[in-house]
Amino acid sequence: MDWDWGKIWNDGWTFYATTLAIFGIGCLYEVVTLLKTSQKFSALRKNLQSLKDNKSREVSLKGGWFKEHLLSGKVDPTDGMFRLQQYPKEIAVIPRTSLRFIPPILTAIGVLGTFWGMSAGLMGVKIDANNVNQSLNSAVTLIEGMRTAFFTSLVGLGTSTLLSIILAGTDKLRRRECYELRQILDEIAILETPERVMPRLNFDATADAAKQLSGLANQFNAEAIGAAVGSAIAIKLDEIVERRLGPTFTQI
Repeated sequence: MDWDWGKIWNDGWTFYATTLAIFGIGCLYEVVTLLKTSQKFSALRKNLQSLKDNKSREVSLKGGWFKEHLLSGKVDPTDGMFRLQQYPKEIAVIPRTSLRFIPPILTAIGVLGTFWGMSAGLMGVKIDANNVNQSLNSAVTLIEGMRTAFFTSLVGLGTSTLLSIILAGTDKLRRRECYELRQILDEIAILETPERVMPRLNFDATADAAKQLSGLANQFNAEAIGAAVGSAIAIKLDEIVERRLGPTFTQI
């Protein structure tokens, strides 16, 4: 069967052009987003590899990624792991595409084109039992409208399905890279949390220090402070009197 593609395009070019434009823009945006995410993952992988290579040495925290994420440049002697003050935001949440709403829009445009084509075909139908030629022309008009409805729906569903497959593939790549980086990070570093800090605290030493401070506080009461200040003033006053009036008493 030969298809008149020019006529098919002309009958529903608005729907075809809109569908293909949204599909193309969505694919382009997804590729650009995937490249940016890959760059972030590559930079993080490089930092994690550097941290892994320097696990036996101290890491400089002068600036950059290490200063932002590490509590110390040395591993903790208890388990030989670095301590993180915050989890890398690149892998804290598994990244997903932001274009999940595009495939339903493409499907909706296809369905809209279907109803538009059927409406256009039905509007041209004029059946007259006494005029066979007019009835045949009406049937041809209805078939042409159904053809437009069929192709707009086919384009909408096809582009929606294809874009859904592309988005699923890019999401799979993001998840795989994210899981790999998480695994590398978990082998060399641990996020410092209150639950991990509490068992390492020496509460006995803290209690002894509190008792010592309490004893010092009891010694420094108001009477003791007043007596110490009075004694210091008396000594200073005796020195001044002796220095100023001493030569006068000697002459007398």
